[in-house]
Amino acid sequence: MRRSTRIAATGLVAAAAITGVSAFTASNTVPTSTAGYGSAAVSGAVATKISYTTSADGATISGATITFQGDQTGNVVNAGFDSAAQRDCTVGSFLPGLLGAPGSTTATCSGFSQPTADATTFTVTVTS
Repeated sequence: MRRSTRIAATGLVAAAAITGVSAFTASNTVPTSTAGYGSAAVSGAVATKISYTTSADGATISGATITFQGDQTGNVVNAGFDSAAQRDCTVGSFLPGLLGAPGSTTATCSGFSQPTADATTFTVTVTS
């Protein structure tokens, strides 16, 4: 049995260095999380929400769903914990906002086997 833990966006601003052919220089914002790690960093986009998929007992994080402000379709999203290599994430469709809101795009990241208590940093990179 798997459950998803939702973490509310509270506005921690962090930046991470990225490498790649082309990277966005937009605001780098990520929500604060209490999923068992001390910090998170997003480079190349504004993340408004991060949800984690955990084991039934909450001891292991196996996936993450990241909601970004704006249209991220056509971009590459990677994520990872601590010093482990980042994994490719699947970028979903852009959902236009209502009444002038910017809209959002969700990326789903899977394949993690991160012990919740041992994770200290979650890093997300968005490149074009």
